[in-house]
Amino acid sequence: MASVARIGWRMLDDIAAALLEPASNGFEVHYQPIFCLKTRTAVAVEALARWRHPVAGDIDPEVFVLAAARAGAMAALDDFVLERVCADAPALADVLDVAADIHVNICAERLVQPSLESSIVRAIDELQLAPNRLVLEITETSRIGDLSAAAAAMHRIRKRGVRFALDDFGSGFNMLVHFHALPVDCIKLDAALTCLESNPVRTESVCRSVLTICEHVGATVIAEGIETRPQLQMLVKLGCSLGQGHFFGRAESLQMLRDSAWDES
Repeated sequence: MASVARIGWRMLDDIAAALLEPASNGFEVHYQPIFCLKTRTAVAVEALARWRHPVAGDIDPEVFVLAAARAGAMAALDDFVLERVCADAPALADVLDVAADIHVNICAERLVQPSLESSIVRAIDELQLAPNRLVLEITETSRIGDLSAAAAAMHRIRKRGVRFALDDFGSGFNMLVHFHALPVDCIKLDAALTCLESNPVRTESVCRSVLTICEHVGATVIAEGIETRPQLQMLVKLGCSLGQGHFFGRAESLQMLRDSAWDES
């Protein structure tokens, strides 16, 4: 995939233009299943934007998300993913054989923008996405300037049945402060905190501490970046119930998920 070094910030204009009509300009949504770690069954999916630039080819998501943020196009990207999720939700239920939760990323700065609530209302009322299936993952492309206003917006949206998660917990700005101040239902434990390669004893201690805190406040934990069996075994031993990562499978298009389900049947 193309990197920042390869394409530079010339992509800013391309991102802004492409997001005027994302479906016609190479943007897609792929889905990575989230598994119950004990039963190895898929219980949710995370919707992830993917983009193929007409010249540079497949662009690393970290690159185009950062470019979208610089171009002021994050709301358009978030809304494209949300609308595609609404369209794909019935088929996802068929593929997974369960009405799984669907996790959709939103940039943190949108929590204080009225456009977020408008987008959620449209998804629920017009596009008919069941609110109890929607989990909004807060990603930190910038600091949350007004935590009180963000929390108030989240409370209003949660009254509709939508839930919130903190994405990449442990890697962003003031994550513990945000966990304390915002009404989140779930945290996504960052992959760096579940890696056993450098210091497995320390990793296990950190994971145990986070799980204990979340248990006390009634928040669910989803471990990200599970790539090896030892990671899985450690998390199961500690009582982590949910996880995702390449050990289970990469993010795939809806059609590829359909094909995989057909192959396994």
